[in-house]
Amino acid sequence: MSTTAKSVLVVEDDAPVSEAICARLREHGYDVQAVATFAMARAAKNASRFDVAVLDVQLPDGNGLDLLPLPVPSLVLTVFDDEATWYRALVRGANGYLVKPEGIATIANAIGDLLAGGSPISPRIARWLLDDFRAAARMPPTADVESLTAREQAVVEYFATGATYAEIARAMGITINTVRTHVRSIYEKLHVASKTEAVLKVMPHAYRLSR
Repeated sequence: MSTTAKSVLVVEDDAPVSEAICARLREHGYDVQAVATFAMARAAKNASRFDVAVLDVQLPDGNGLDLLPLPVPSLVLTVFDDEATWYRALVRGANGYLVKPEGIATIANAIGDLLAGGSPISPRIARWLLDDFRAAARMPPTADVESLTAREQAVVEYFATGATYAEIARAMGITINTVRTHVRSIYEKLHVASKTEAVLKVMPHAYRLSR
């Protein structure tokens, strides 16, 4: 995939970190706009066109998570790896969550994954998510979760792995348009508006529903 025309908004107040992120992205052909404050990020959100956003959490004049949700894929890149922060980020609509400094080294690949419909997540965050899902599996499922078909449940489970629509289609032996149809149905049944919301709502009950 050509990334030449793709624009990335980088919200990062630490100048050396911002420079490192921008340099890696530019090496891969991305057009980068960097801002260092919440006010500048909000202005860019309202006035600029970009294809994906990279958000720090702690900014000098606010919290980067308060910029969510965004109309484009968003990746949180932060030093915070506590459950309260990543849970808030995902619930508010972030499509990925990477922890510094490891996330800086893989930022270009992560942006590529986002643009392809994936959800890059740091391994330890993914492990905590799985632990939470397993701990919650004993909770009784709600009616809207139970209304999902077996194929719709499978799509949500693929979402949890960060799979793209194309990867889901290949794995399930269906077309991408059929995947999109399943996704629309999932959103309507669960009353959600994003893959992350669907995963957080369904996965605690996955084991129970598959029996």
